[in-house]
Amino acid sequence: MRGDITRKILALVSEGMVATGDIIFAVLNSNYGASRSKMSYAIRKRNNQRIEYKKRQRFYSLMFKLKKEGLLDSENKKWSLTKLGEGKLKIIKNNYQAKKFPKTIYPKEKDDSPKIVIFDIPERYKSKRNWLRSCLVNLNFKLLQKSVWLGKTKIPIAFIKDIKDLGIFSYIHIFSINKSGTITD
Repeated sequence: MRGDITRKILALVSEGMVATGDIIFAVLNSNYGASRSKMSYAIRKRNNQRIEYKKRQRFYSLMFKLKKEGLLDSENKKWSLTKLGEGKLKIIKNNYQAKKFPKTIYPKEKDDSPKIVIFDIPERYKSKRNWLRSCLVNLNFKLLQKSVWLGKTKIPIAFIKDIKDLGIFSYIHIFSINKSGTITD
């Protein structure tokens, strides 16, 4: 039918921004009687190929950067770590191990006397502060106001030990309430 390709091209363009190369690719790689959906499929396929190409380019760029920094060496298309690369890997592994936190779920044991946990952990320990909040939520503590938590759960000894091991013990205060005042459930 006369003007069929024109109609299909206009339909493709109306779907959104399409590059000229994409349209040419779709028209030339589709049969003469191909539907607009087949052409759209051809354009999507080409865009996916572009994305894969960009991912490969990013990977090769990273490998080149690591080689330029002296961390990697390549011989006959085989990559190996240099002495400098081995040292960097040890540093990265140590930092990764240091950032690992203890579990956030501790055994919950009901207690009649409410506990208040107050903390003021510096910004440089933000990840440790987030860990503490997760633990308190898992121990059924409720937020009273910023950095002040209330709960009727016994504080597990393992939790206290983990706080000490993380080095944030001095920033945390835990109170047990014997007589309740204005605090209600």
